[in-house]
Amino acid sequence: MKDFTNVDISAFVVYVILFCIGIPGNLVIVLRVVMDRKLHSPTFIVISSLAVADFLFLGCRIPLEILHLLNVNWVYGRFLCKMSYFLNQTASYSAAYHLVLMAVIRYYLLVHPFSAVVHLTTKRACLATLTIWVLTALLLLPVTVTSDIEAVECQGVVYTYCTINPKDHNSVNIFVICYSIFSYALPLVIITVLHSIKARAVARAVRDLTDKKKRQMSTMVVLVIMLFGVLLLPVHVKNLVSQFVSIPLSTAIQATDLLFRSLAYTNSCINPLVYAFLSAQFRKSLKRMCRCTRVNTSCRSNLYQLSAGSSTPNHLPLSITLRGSNATDMDHVSAI
Repeated sequence: MKDFTNVDISAFVVYVILFCIGIPGNLVIVLRVVMDRKLHSPTFIVISSLAVADFLFLGCRIPLEILHLLNVNWVYGRFLCKMSYFLNQTASYSAAYHLVLMAVIRYYLLVHPFSAVVHLTTKRACLATLTIWVLTALLLLPVTVTSDIEAVECQGVVYTYCTINPKDHNSVNIFVICYSIFSYALPLVIITVLHSIKARAVARAVRDLTDKKKRQMSTMVVLVIMLFGVLLLPVHVKNLVSQFVSIPLSTAIQATDLLFRSLAYTNSCINPLVYAFLSAQFRKSLKRMCRCTRVNTSCRSNLYQLSAGSSTPNHLPLSITLRGSNATDMDHVSAI
C-alpha cells in the first residue's frame, strides 16, 4: 500500500464519479434497446452495441485504475494482465469503429434514402456490429500472447507492472503508434469525411433550410467530431510523447496525466447522452417506461389496499390505457 497524495485522492474521486455515471448510462441504453421493439432499428442496434463497448471499457479500465492507486505493483497475476490488455483494447477499438459505423449508417440514410429503405435492415446492422466485435477480437488476440508481467528496479526498489511485451521494448512503441493510428486517427478521418459529405448533400437537397437550421445541423456535426476527436486527443498525444521522450515524474505531470485519462473516460460516459438521450425517439421510450412503472406501482398499491379490506377507491381506474403503446412511432433519430 502506497502513501496517498492529493493527486491520488483526486483521481480516486474522479474515477468513482465517472464509473457511477458511465456504467448505469450505458446499461440503460442496452436495456431499453433490447426491451423496446420500437427501438429495433439499424441506428439503435449500433448505439446499443456502442454502449456495450463503452460499458466494457469503463467496467474493466476504471477498476484497474483504482487498484493501481491502492498498489502501484501489479499483484493480480499473469492471466488478469493478459485479459485486461485484451478486453481494454477490444472495447476501445470496437467503440471507435462503432462510431464509424454510425457515421456510415447516417450518411446512407440521408444521402441515399431510397436505397437505405431496401438495404439498410436491422439484421444487417446486427451483422455489421457482430463483424466489428469478431474482427477486433481476432486482430487483438496476439496481445494475450505478448502481454506479461515485468519487474523493474528503481532506486533500490523493485516494481512489477503489466506491459505489452517485456521481452521487446521496441514492440511497445509499435503498439502505441498503431493504437493511436487505427483506434483514433483513422476513425476520426472517416467520421469527419462522412459527416462533411452528408452535411453538404443535405444542404443542397433541402432548399428550404433556413440559416438557423443549417447552423444547428453544423453544430451537431461539429459536436460529434469534437467528442471523439478532442476528448481522446490528449491521451493519445501523451502516450506517444511518453514512449519517445523521457519526462521526469512530478506532481504536475501526474495531475496532467489524470486529466488526460479522465477526458478519455468521459468520452465513454457521454456517448449515451449524445447518441441516445438526444434522440426524441429514445426519450419517448424512456417516458413510456416511466409511465408503465408509475401505472404498475399505482395499481399494485391500490390492489394491496383492496386486498387489505379497504373500500373501493373512487380514483381506481376500471381500465388503464398506456398512451403511445399502440401507436405507430414513425420518429427517426435526428440526423447528426
